[in-house]
Amino acid sequence: FRFQNGEDGNSVLDGFTITNGYVMAGLPAECADPGGGIACRGSSPTISNCRITNNAVSSSVYGCGGIYCYLGGPVISNCTITGNTPGGIGCRDSSPIITNCDITGNTGGGIYCEQSSPEITACTIAGNTGSGIYCYDSNVTIADCTLSDNISGRGSGGGVSISYSL
Repeated sequence: FRFQNGEDGNSVLDGFTITNGYVMAGLPAECADPGGGIACRGSSPTISNCRITNNAVSSSVYGCGGIYCYLGGPVISNCTITGNTPGGIGCRDSSPIITNCDITGNTGGGIYCEQSSPEITACTIAGNTGSGIYCYDSNVTIADCTLSDNISGRGSGGGVSISYSL
């Protein structure tokens, strides 16, 4: 799925299973910042009750296997995000609201944030390789989450790694 035309919270993706999506290197500019399952570029859709699993982005492309947001603020709730490479949710210059999600078993980390302001509430973030939550130059809010069995990546913390962030 691709949201790239300024969609707001009235654009709703509810109850879908998104699996085995793949984005490879060498894409044209309009496909920059890909998400293997869902990409939100300059958009803030509502994504709820979805299962986002086993999606991937080629390692030479900046993006995220599960959900990738750039210049947006999607609301992501009650979703299962598992088995994606690299990572479950990635955001750059974005303000996602992530609530009541299971983010597990992703390679490349559970949630990656760069220059973003995510709100992460009541989520289970477990068994990810590459930190449960990794924030760089971001203002992150984390409340009522369970983090367990995440394995460190990038020389960072396994549960939460925060660099140059608030």
